[in-house]
Amino acid sequence: MDYNDLIDSLLSKIWIIILSIISINILYIPIYKRCVNGLLDPLLIGLVFSSLANSVPFYLFSVGLMRLELLLFIILSEFSFWGVFYNTHVRLKYKYSKPSDDSFIEKIGLLSLLMVVVLQLCIYKLNGIPLFNESRFAATGGNDTIVNLLQRLISPFMIFLCLYCFKKMEQRRRKGFYFFFIILIISFLSGSKSFILSLVSGYFFYNFFYKGITPHLRWYIIFIIILTPLITLYNKSDNALGAYLYRLIGNGDIYWNAVYNDAIDYVKIDNPFINQTHLFWGPFRYLIGFKPGPNDMAIVGESIMEYAYSHVSGVPNSRIPVLGWIYFRWFGLLFSAFMGWISAYFIKKVPNMYNGNMISVFYKCSFYSIGVSFITDGYLGFSSLLSILFFSIVVGFVRLINQINRDGKIVNYNNQL
Repeated sequence: MDYNDLIDSLLSKIWIIILSIISINILYIPIYKRCVNGLLDPLLIGLVFSSLANSVPFYLFSVGLMRLELLLFIILSEFSFWGVFYNTHVRLKYKYSKPSDDSFIEKIGLLSLLMVVVLQLCIYKLNGIPLFNESRFAATGGNDTIVNLLQRLISPFMIFLCLYCFKKMEQRRRKGFYFFFIILIISFLSGSKSFILSLVSGYFFYNFFYKGITPHLRWYIIFIIILTPLITLYNKSDNALGAYLYRLIGNGDIYWNAVYNDAIDYVKIDNPFINQTHLFWGPFRYLIGFKPGPNDMAIVGESIMEYAYSHVSGVPNSRIPVLGWIYFRWFGLLFSAFMGWISAYFIKKVPNMYNGNMISVFYKCSFYSIGVSFITDGYLGFSSLLSILFFSIVVGFVRLINQINRDGKIVNYNNQL
């Protein structure tokens, strides 16, 4: 189903989409009330996008494109995920730790700026500026290319840079405002419709984990944030508003691609655990001497596109119900429940393992983000784990060099995390 056919069909059945979104959000009310910390919480964005995505199967069923068995599986899969997520989340409590930074944080802040700028310039050199490409995913060549790897390595330093710049802005330091505009420009040039979310998330995490408060913004600022995707879409589409509406429903694009030519029933993954985690261990496969199978390093969304259309023009998010069905068929309901527990554990439990300094706050918000990412795509969290590992190695090396230069001694800093 191409773009124009989909838009025409959606408009003719728009009442089904609206009714589905309203019904799903009514069911989400307990999660909104007990699990979300204000309007800037990334979990809120995950929930909203989830409700938009989950309206698509109801539309597909109403027009005869999805069979009842698959619709029932998706519904039960979502209930399994969110039921376990909710029960796990409400049983755990956050522990606030008083901030305790030292001069080393300044070095990591400047290092993060250097890493972000240098690696981003390398990406522009290799792949052009994504905003001006036909697609921001164009010419990256897949998950093993240098460009894709550089994008993943930039991510943790961008997160830390956001935290650092908000701290300096609160201290009325000019470099905090300079850093803010650098982050804004780089995010905008990324071509992502949600380019503003890196700063919004950084602001939330700085306040929530570092200062121990739930941040709030005036309604008109939130309204501007919601409309920022139109800026990017205007640059790439003659009908920015139509493309924006399509992008909202497009959170469930995996579903209409999965039912085309029954692709979801013919995509096969032999080793589910290896496949789901391959974005973490994949770059090390030669070092550890592991030879992956033919589909061990496949992305389910990409495989669906290849089977359905014999080509890939973009990779839809591999949502948990789709992964569950392809991996295990009806036993995928247990997989969904397990992923609900994993998501809640990363969001609520892992942050309590760290104290209140800026580096610890980086780990808190990184693992929180991993938990939220599983709501959208079952692969994304494992990709982020590789980024965190790289950040930890770089920071550990810099800390070691810093300590040796200072007094010639090596000190164990593990108790500062």
